[in-house]
Amino acid sequence: RTCAKPAVDAGTGAVDYNASAVLESNLTLYEVQVALGRSFVPLVAVGGQTLLRIASNLTSAVLDGLDVGSKYYVRVYAESRTGTSLPSLLLDQSVGGAPSSPRSLAAVVSGQLSLNVSFRAPADLGLGEGVGGVALLGYGVDLSLSPAFDVIAASFSLGADAGWVVA
Repeated sequence: RTCAKPAVDAGTGAVDYNASAVLESNLTLYEVQVALGRSFVPLVAVGGQTLLRIASNLTSAVLDGLDVGSKYYVRVYAESRTGTSLPSLLLDQSVGGAPSSPRSLAAVVSGQLSLNVSFRAPADLGLGEGVGGVALLGYGVDLSLSPAFDVIAASFSLGADAGWVVA
């Protein structure tokens, strides 16, 4: 089995994930199951169906409409005229993750008791570098007198309600 990097629809934020299986000549179909837990109860609807059945001549299925930040479990059964196989090895895959750190941090003294802090958006918003269309909810800014940040003098949240989208 193989896994491709998740793809994000920039318009809707929906995630497509591609899983592939090895083709066997005497099979009639594959059944792909997707769930949010190892017990596979309940199954997650993919493309409007909780059981995705694909023809045996196909070796992959696009699992679309998944949520960014969720961990999915995938297993595949093979069916032939004589019965159904045991499930494949369990594949667990998180769709997206935490963004990388903001870039190009700079601070300029802008008054007797103030700093103007600037930075650039993260290169990776959690789905791979250069993949945009994911809502960045905000930034946290900490101020410390220690380079180890063992004592935080002040902490700020920026844009938590803005729902910015970084392209």
